[in-house]
Amino acid sequence: RETQGWGYWRGKQVPPRWESQICLTLALPPEAISTRSHDEPIAALDLNWRIWEDRRVRIGFLVDSNGGAQPIFLPEKITKDWSYIKKLQADMDKAMDDVKTNLKEALNNRDEVPAEVREAAQSLPQMRKQGLRRFLRLEENGPLDGNMMRTWAWDQTWYENGINGVRSRYIGHRNDFYRNLALNLCRQYRVIAIEKLGLKAMAEEKDKEKRIELAAKYRQLASLSTIILFLKQAAQKTGTEILELNPAYTTLKCSECGELAVNNGEVLLRCPRGHLFDQDRNAAMNLLVSANPPVFGGPSGLVDNSGIMGE
Repeated sequence: RETQGWGYWRGKQVPPRWESQICLTLALPPEAISTRSHDEPIAALDLNWRIWEDRRVRIGFLVDSNGGAQPIFLPEKITKDWSYIKKLQADMDKAMDDVKTNLKEALNNRDEVPAEVREAAQSLPQMRKQGLRRFLRLEENGPLDGNMMRTWAWDQTWYENGINGVRSRYIGHRNDFYRNLALNLCRQYRVIAIEKLGLKAMAEEKDKEKRIELAAKYRQLASLSTIILFLKQAAQKTGTEILELNPAYTTLKCSECGELAVNNGEVLLRCPRGHLFDQDRNAAMNLLVSANPPVFGGPSGLVDNSGIMGE
């Protein structure tokens, strides 16, 4: 903080001084939370990342013991910011390719080019931003068009600042959305079953490859580890139990009859007995049964799979 007014030191007037303070925040453990009532519902949440028909990103599917079923989508503002980042990155890459092409033409049209510049230019096709920046410093006062290189460097800085700014914004919006979602779910349910991340890769590797391959670029946007962290934090406040269950074959095992479907890489799967289901909703239903089997008495007691799209 700034001290008030100008002061004097050894007879000379000096500007206001800045004083620093160290503030310590002590986090006290919450008071003991009473046990949640067994009359409260339980839920299962299948988390993933999937692009939908209208370009929305679905990050999971929730089902509960009251018969509720609800897909969860990222807010449109978050996905728009993320898409804008991708556009800026594409424009930045194009600008880099253009300057490489112009540099190559300039080198070919010059008779006298310093040996060190000619040698460095041999790696031009593989150069990325840092390599081109070093080439800029090497050639700044040389025979090539230094203004072209400086303009590219300024543009790159503009793109980078824009990308970093929008990324910070969308991550903040996404984390706020996840915190509110986690707290609302934990207030509503006494038990929430989720997949134990990492096990699916070993237990259902082929299935994982097809599911994730279709929407791999959305993995960073969804950041499932973040929502799981917030769920666990919210559960400590509400007394909710977070069950991390083995997800082996939860996607392919039909929750109606128990038969295994063949993964065709699509959202909708059909089991050998003809049941058509949304694979994420189906996974959530199987997790729900695993969370508390006696309540349901088997897969046949679960919610009807007819509403496969979920709105």
